[in-house]
Amino acid sequence: MRLPGLFAPRDEAHEVQLAHTLRRVPLFAGLPAHDLVRLWRRLHEVRVPAGSAIFRRGDAGDRFFIVKQGALEVCLSLTPHKVVVSRLGPGDSFGEMALLTGAPRAATILAAEDAVLWALERDEFEALVAGSVPLLRSMNRELCERLRRTNAQVEVLRLGDTSASAISMLTATGALHFGPYRALEQIGAGGTAVVYHAVHPLTGEDVAVKVLPGAWGSAPGARTRLAREARVLRSLDHPNVVRLLDVGSLGDGSVTGTGGTSIQPELLPGVPGGGSYVVMELLPQSLSQVLRESYPAPLPVAQALRIAVGVAEGLDAAHGQGVIHRDVKPENILLREDGTPVLADFGLALARADAAAGQRLTADNVIAGTPDYISPEQVAGLPVDRRADIYSLGVVLYEMLAGHVPFAGRDAYDTFTAHLEKSPPPLPAHVPAVVQDVVEQALQKLPSDRFATAGALAGALRAALASLAAEQQPAAPQELLSWAELPDLLSLVAA
Repeated sequence: MRLPGLFAPRDEAHEVQLAHTLRRVPLFAGLPAHDLVRLWRRLHEVRVPAGSAIFRRGDAGDRFFIVKQGALEVCLSLTPHKVVVSRLGPGDSFGEMALLTGAPRAATILAAEDAVLWALERDEFEALVAGSVPLLRSMNRELCERLRRTNAQVEVLRLGDTSASAISMLTATGALHFGPYRALEQIGAGGTAVVYHAVHPLTGEDVAVKVLPGAWGSAPGARTRLAREARVLRSLDHPNVVRLLDVGSLGDGSVTGTGGTSIQPELLPGVPGGGSYVVMELLPQSLSQVLRESYPAPLPVAQALRIAVGVAEGLDAAHGQGVIHRDVKPENILLREDGTPVLADFGLALARADAAAGQRLTADNVIAGTPDYISPEQVAGLPVDRRADIYSLGVVLYEMLAGHVPFAGRDAYDTFTAHLEKSPPPLPAHVPAVVQDVVEQALQKLPSDRFATAGALAGALRAALASLAAEQQPAAPQELLSWAELPDLLSLVAA
């Protein structure tokens, strides 16, 4: 069934709001709102049981897919040993290359667990691409990136191990070492960084290695800034801040192939070239994945409050060390197995001292942050402090409670304008007033009208959570009259 039939939008505005979730898919992040709606109307849901193949290597390409729920494995071979190149989760897309090029499927996609996919048929895909210049540009960029990765994989194999096992991988991840860390698979990619699941060969510890852009490595003082930030994060040792384990440079021969041969960083698949890498604890699940899986329903109020409390406490610890995050969003909030939220990705973090001095890693004419979650002062290009993070966390809390961001359905420019000028729509009626008050204060346009600190926000959230718990307690049973009180009651009745 197509998505409009599944989710039954109330009106056109609601449909635009529902389609906004597609902006989380990197391939569609830059599409205008009307293109997102056109795409959303044509998608239909496919349920795949664990162990099933969505398609196999060599099959003709007839569909494009987006993962809504579950986990998938990208495999290059199934026998004699399954070679898993990467894993896909909620928000990831796949299958577009065979539709664009007409070539057979290059890999087999298996459902590692029960999965829900959104599918687009070939004819619908071709009609959308033909009618949307932004989508065509996005597809062309993706095609160029895939070609670059393929060339890089060939180069890695040429310079590294050319054994049958290495060639069977046909992927650089199995042949790459960042310093002592051996990459196992790519688990994330964005416009500015790629994240690998890696392991330390001596300790056996699983870690996440984030490879940063080359521009950061060559910028004056950038490496010093990164090393200092790493020291700050190590010193935090806070349960709601990701543990940072190591920092290295890609330009010092620390990237090698399986045979130990040094590899030029700009040739690596997905590596923006010549920058640095940071090593963090491995936490595969993010709040973004949880929200995608629950879409379009919001999270339970108590769960949303508990997550927000943890993030606020992590921010308070970072702010105490003079670090402003500047990009608080669901993708940067990871979750431990017990549900504890962990703030990650301080890539846009700015020390307060540098903020006061007007020093930054981004250019003056570049808005640093993500449109849906950015604070008004970041949009206006004004100096930022910890209250910018409080606003962004307020947006995340709103999204958890409403099922969508406050200004869903707008293009980037209109979203920036809304952060500056518009009030967020009311939260759903089921959200208690005490919780709505907290969100309202966090989302004030003027920093001076927000919570003064993330710790104060955490305190307000804890109070709201306690109030919610008290309201859900069953009413105390009425006390029964004792035998001693019965004569008095009878006398009152007789009177």
